[in-house]
Amino acid sequence: MRLFRLMAIALALAFLAMASGAARAGEEPKVIKIGLFITNLFDVDFAQQGVEAQFWVWFNHTDPAFDPKEDIEIVNAREVETLNASRTDTGDKGLWDQVKYSAVLNEAWNVRNYPFDRQKIRIMLESTQADARALKFEPDVEGTKLRRDLSLAGWRIEGMTIVSANEFYETAYGDPTMSSIGPSIYPRITVEIDVKRNGWRLLMSTFIGFGLAIALAGIVLTSSAFRHSSEVIDIGAQLAIATGALFSTVGSGYILQSGLPPTTEFSLADAFQITAFTVTFLTMLMIFVVHVMRKRRMWRAALTTGRVLFGFYLVSVAWIVFRVWMAAIA
Repeated sequence: MRLFRLMAIALALAFLAMASGAARAGEEPKVIKIGLFITNLFDVDFAQQGVEAQFWVWFNHTDPAFDPKEDIEIVNAREVETLNASRTDTGDKGLWDQVKYSAVLNEAWNVRNYPFDRQKIRIMLESTQADARALKFEPDVEGTKLRRDLSLAGWRIEGMTIVSANEFYETAYGDPTMSSIGPSIYPRITVEIDVKRNGWRLLMSTFIGFGLAIALAGIVLTSSAFRHSSEVIDIGAQLAIATGALFSTVGSGYILQSGLPPTTEFSLADAFQITAFTVTFLTMLMIFVVHVMRKRRMWRAALTTGRVLFGFYLVSVAWIVFRVWMAAIA
């Protein structure tokens, strides 16, 4: 009899738990409509992988407990400052919150085609308190805009999108109502601003050292590829020019690497460095080999070697010109 009572109590508790879970499952998440107005973009920092932005965010909802200053996080920001905040009760249309932020955003820059690169500047807003079971974000697509006269020095702004999505995390953050391994799901709004760099001026200023090294190497290699010039220019002049090309390549490499973030992709900057080092090596090799041949009076072999190495030089130059063109039109 006692066992029967215990079983009845257990069944009753299980039924109540199922009913409670079903009730919670039947609850619709509260909807918050979110839009942004971007007012400023500046201080693009490639080496530190960041950009500063200022923008207004508004929240249209009916939940008095929702406080964007406490319940919203800019997840890809390393520094955030709240410049202004207000709440307006619009009556039948609910609550209208506005917050103005100034934030330094972390960005994973793609330097594959630098300085002709296209980038996406992202602003990611996410709920910090309520998960996707209780809250749903809806983007204000029509209201989200850029300031009409907004500009970013050295870049062309090509467009902007705003989307909402749920973000999955492989943990429950200690939530006792969930499995400890998660996943937990939180609503997120993501704004992406598409920008393209105006790269020709930066190409001339940033890669001028590599261009000079390639040109100097070409002078030396050309001097050994043709009979008349090979007889006029001696080894001392060739070594002086080649040494200048080497120093120009090494110095430009240090300067370039200090201004770019690390990457695993083969970039246009890598192509410039490899081309400059390759033609500089060919120059040094040519000077040594051709000088030895001339000392042994192997005039024809020296001229042939000079022409072969000059051919490799032309192929290297054609390759880097092709890479620049493809990056510029990408």
